Amino acid sequence: MRKHIDSADEKELFRLLHTLYEQQTEWERQWSLTGEKNEVGFNSYDGPILSGIAQRAERYGSLTPRQADLVRRKLKKYARQLVQLRMEACQ
Repeated sequence: MRKHIDSADEKELFRLLHTLYEQQTEWERQWSLTGEKNEVGFNSYDGPILSGIAQRAERYGSLTPRQADLVRRKLKKYARQLVQLRMEACQ
């Protein structure tokens, strides 16, 4: 998954970011924070920045090149979670 993230275009990075953002609870999405220790979605450090980027990307339909670079770096730590979510989606 890390290699996939490295080679992903902005559209794919947006999709991966959105997949993780959807794992946040409603409260976490509303406040762009992480509040529950549920092992899904973003960690407390990345929550505010990645939630903000996800919200803006949904509003405008894409990531800026600068956002894409940041998202690419940040998403690598969520590779295991993304693989697990992909496997669950296939079942």
